Parts: sequence; structure tokens; C-alpha cells
Amino acid sequence: MNAVKYGNKKVRTAAIILAGGSGKRMHSDIPKQYMEVCGHPLIYFTLKAFEESIVDDIVLVVNAGDEDMVRAEYVSK
Repeated sequence: MNAVKYGNKKVRTAAIILAGGSGKRMHSDIPKQYMEVCGHPLIYFTLKAFEESIVDDIVLVVNAGDEDMVRAEYVSK
């Protein structure tokens, strides 16, 4: 647990990552969060940053129907 201490009290922190979207403004068939940058999907860099931070819990919000694919392709790796 990475809880931050405020006085004598430990406080848990959470990050909510909004990773839904269609990539329509990017004029792409691939949603922006799944596009590769430097050999990794963009979502990788966000997850890695929070994984290495003091955040205790990460809530990843994705498009409906993408949950299993995101869990298998990005979260588990």
C-alpha cells in the first residue's frame, strides 16, 4: 500500500484514467489511446506513470465492449 500520510492519518489515493473515445478527430480507424508511439500504445505510458506513482488504485474507463480486449492486451501486460 502506497498510502500518503497526513499527520497520523493514512490516506489512499486513486487515479481515474478516461481512455474512451473513437479517434474520430484523429481521422483514424484506431482510437487514439491504442495508437502506437515509440513501440507502445499510448495508454501504456499513462498506465505506467500511475503504476510507478504513489497512487494506490487505478480505475481505467474504456469504451463499452472494450473491457476484455483492454484487460488482455494492455492491463495484464
